[in-house]
Amino acid sequence: MPTPHSDPRRRFTLRLVAAWATLALALVAAALWACDGRLIYSLDDPYIHLSVAESILAGGYGVNPGEYAAPSSSILYPLLLVPTELMGLGRAGPLIVNLLAALATVLVIGRFLAERVLPERALDSTARTIGSVLLGLACCVALNSWGLVMTGMEHSLHVLACVVVVWRLSAAATRDGRLDPTLIAATVALPLIRFEGLALALAVVGGMLYLRRFAAAALTLALVGAGLAAWVGFTASVGLPWLPSSVLTKSEFAARVLEQQGSGALVRTIGANLKASLTERPGTLLVLGAIVAALAGARATRKADGGSDVVCGVAAVCVALAHVTFGRYGWFSRYEVYAIGFVLLCLLRLARAGLQRSDARAAAAAALLLIGAPYVIDTLRTPWACRGTYDQQYQLHRFVVERWQRPIAANDLGWLTYQNPDYVLDLWGLGSEDARRMARREGLNATNIAGLVRERGIDLAIVYHRSLFDATPEGWTRVGLLRSKTVTGADNQVGLFATSDAVVAELRRLLVAFQGSLPWRVTLEVDPG
Repeated sequence: MPTPHSDPRRRFTLRLVAAWATLALALVAAALWACDGRLIYSLDDPYIHLSVAESILAGGYGVNPGEYAAPSSSILYPLLLVPTELMGLGRAGPLIVNLLAALATVLVIGRFLAERVLPERALDSTARTIGSVLLGLACCVALNSWGLVMTGMEHSLHVLACVVVVWRLSAAATRDGRLDPTLIAATVALPLIRFEGLALALAVVGGMLYLRRFAAAALTLALVGAGLAAWVGFTASVGLPWLPSSVLTKSEFAARVLEQQGSGALVRTIGANLKASLTERPGTLLVLGAIVAALAGARATRKADGGSDVVCGVAAVCVALAHVTFGRYGWFSRYEVYAIGFVLLCLLRLARAGLQRSDARAAAAAALLLIGAPYVIDTLRTPWACRGTYDQQYQLHRFVVERWQRPIAANDLGWLTYQNPDYVLDLWGLGSEDARRMARREGLNATNIAGLVRERGIDLAIVYHRSLFDATPEGWTRVGLLRSKTVTGADNQVGLFATSDAVVAELRRLLVAFQGSLPWRVTLEVDPG
């Protein structure tokens, strides 16, 4: 039985994991320091998922008791947070899930490189192993493997599923027709983690058919269909659209599909998204990656043993073009990272013959670092992004839960709903389906917003100062303005508005009492009245 010290592949993988884990723990420590010792994520969005997990435990689904909504961008992720909520882990739940997912990703990257890309001599000495570890760390950089953890979102899981698919696809042609449960499980999980995963899942099924793995293809397709059908059945039973509100508010194409608009409108939307994609650095990289993968895959068709290479090339093309056509970019380097990472790992597999030389491996590592440079920058900014969430959304959460203790309206969902027993009307529509439908049908304007707030008897609205729709709604009085430095927040100024004259004096008194409890970096201006 080989030990980790005697098996060069295991030794390489363990060194890669140790290097990644050291940097990951340093990032978590820096984020804790930036937030006065509190665990806060670089985005406000994970608290939406935590709110949904709370709601599931209470027998509902959404962010408010008795009101169904689908604000989560993932089918699976809120369900994974239910056990962490049951265990009382609270806000640590997303960190644990993300750390485990990222750790598993690095383990798979190690095995993938050791088994499917690197020559054995690249692992047979300490000096060469260090060079190979640097290549592995460059892969981690290109996958944003550190920054994604502290977003607290489902993207680390999505990247894990994509990396597992590359690893198992690269071995698919050698399994003599046997089912690969790991590949099937990762493929089925893809659209349940993120809806964008459906494109890769279908590409994998196509690859299985190409490799004449008919039973595996049929089983995978059936399980993918069953998972999505279960979700559609659930949303229909509670009166929700089958696509989550987060997808519908952020994707014009998805909204038009749901509304069954004509083919002309869909074509125009696709054209606009393609045009926007080509102006984005990741979009351009995906197009270039698709071209290289297509050429390498076509070349592999001439090889007797090139079946898995053909599948990897075609899958890379499908993922790249699907994201360029329908996907989004940015938002702290998380939307496109799965596609970038998948294409790059496929290209490493396809280029393994050229990576026999150490200078070629060094060049590949340099290219990966260059591609992942924006992720490095955002990773370095992560502690300050966490501080931005702490200084703005967490402090507003404290005011609402500790001082106001009544329903509110807001246009930024997250901390304001998590661990808050009172009703929160989401003016953007993620957590309030009525608001989303109104925004889609009539647009957000002062009159409509005021009507929604009035119908629900809400006396406090917390909205970004520069996002007051077309005007300040009639009868609203700004009583306070919270200012802080933000990295991922939509605005560094948040207005607190009394929606009726009856609560102006009380709101002013509560805000004045709250001022002294804020971090020194945050200012709360209370209108003197």
